[in-house]
Amino acid sequence: MRVKPQVVVWYKVFCGAMAAVYLLLTFLGIFLVSEGAHDEEAFINGIFCMLMGPPLAIAFGLGIFWDEEPWHWIYGIVLICFTLTSCCCFPVSIPLLIYWLKPETKSYFNP
Repeated sequence: MRVKPQVVVWYKVFCGAMAAVYLLLTFLGIFLVSEGAHDEEAFINGIFCMLMGPPLAIAFGLGIFWDEEPWHWIYGIVLICFTLTSCCCFPVSIPLLIYWLKPETKSYFNP
């Protein structure tokens, strides 16, 4: 029986938090579109938030449920590296990436 590395648990917590953030981004977009009818910049930002929020919320939400597949290790790296585009996520995503790249984590996903 394989032992699940602790980083996998933290990865799932991370995915849940990011899914919630992007879900909130979707609601922010709806609010900006409804309230920004007279402000063109707010309206465009609202549309952008409404278009980007749901796919990213789904992508991170799926990271919570998928486990123990060989391709899920790569999916996890992609999600973690995607959050490296924002310096607000650095304190969480950099340590998560360091532990995700350890051999014991990779061997958990590749039996």
